[in-house]
Amino acid sequence: MALFLVMTWLYMAGHQTLYASILSNYGILPFKTPFLDIAQPLAAWECTRLGLDVIETTYCDPLLRPTNYPPIWISLSWIPLDAADTAIVGWFMGLAFVLTLFALPAARSASNAATMALACTSTMVVFGVERANIDISLFTLCAAAAWLLLGRPIWRGAGYALFLAGAALKYYPIVLVVMAARERLRVFVAIALVSAILVLAFFLTYHDEIWRGARFIPAGLTPDIFGAKNILLAADLVSETVFAGSDSAMLLLRIAAALIYVLLAISLIATVAHTMRNPAFADGMKSLAPSEHVFLAVGSILMVACFFVVQNVGYRGIFLLFTLPGLMAMGREAGDDKLRRVFNAAVWAILFLMWSDGLRTQLVHLLAALDVSLLIRMVAIAGFWLVRELVWWWVIAQLCAVAARFLLASPITPSIRALVKPKR
Repeated sequence: MALFLVMTWLYMAGHQTLYASILSNYGILPFKTPFLDIAQPLAAWECTRLGLDVIETTYCDPLLRPTNYPPIWISLSWIPLDAADTAIVGWFMGLAFVLTLFALPAARSASNAATMALACTSTMVVFGVERANIDISLFTLCAAAAWLLLGRPIWRGAGYALFLAGAALKYYPIVLVVMAARERLRVFVAIALVSAILVLAFFLTYHDEIWRGARFIPAGLTPDIFGAKNILLAADLVSETVFAGSDSAMLLLRIAAALIYVLLAISLIATVAHTMRNPAFADGMKSLAPSEHVFLAVGSILMVACFFVVQNVGYRGIFLLFTLPGLMAMGREAGDDKLRRVFNAAVWAILFLMWSDGLRTQLVHLLAALDVSLLIRMVAIAGFWLVRELVWWWVIAQLCAVAARFLLASPITPSIRALVKPKR
């Protein structure tokens, strides 16, 4: 909260140069005005009310960006807001997000609280708030839904409804419907069926707009983007820039990248299997407070799905904050020393990832100050990127284990086993 208010004061008081300098040192490229991302949907509403098609080009947006959000955003153009309201809308989105941070499960110790404070002021968090990306509002929505899942059946139903509402606003929260595995089998099937009907109805209503807008969803490879495909995309980039004209070298590099990808996938599966075999892991999950357990499951399922399905701009990593209270509790309470070390390492790895763009920026500054050769700079920066990618895969492996343990321990699992078990 203090950082949010200080940055607000700096900008409003006319200290934009210092404001931009702080962002730059965080590893964030400042735009001339804050809240760049929410400006596009607001401009799209303005253009839609003027009768203009905004999917491929939003002419009311100074950057003429396409609309890559789900088409329900266009249907909300009756809301009387436009690009001129960017500052006030973005600021209140940021305020709501910052207040949501206080709703995360409480830290169990002063050191845990310090760790959470460090994560909450990381580059990923500051980036999301400064851009006022819809992800920070979905963070608030998912946090509210997670707390609702801890209540009575009617409140849990409202929580699943919020996940579906989030999916209508930005697709990826649809994976959180699997949280209904916490319910009895009949309830789970009902929720899954209703969700499927709503998704089908959404697609039939907006299928043209969905296909037209899907090609504008962020992809490719930039320093802050994370996802399983990064290794393959990096190989494509290097082959097309360094080995252009040499078909054999390009082919060998792509084959090598594919082999690395397969090895990473095998390593991930082995890591998950090893963690799952440890009896202390299941006991540790059971020892979590209900709020820690639910937030850990929500964060794990969401991050695993996003990592493997799409390329993600850095600020989506804010959902790692959901996992930290549970992981820190496991690092304190797990009945096995090795397991405690693993989850403590996972906490530090997540902190590294959340600060990685800022650390990379400082590395660039350090190399410039040392006046090393261009080759050394390139190797150092590429090495840092590779380390970050490997850390992502290791963290996702731990979160895969959490998600798998959540599903196996859910009430629907024995019901499904009873249904498929052969009768004697």
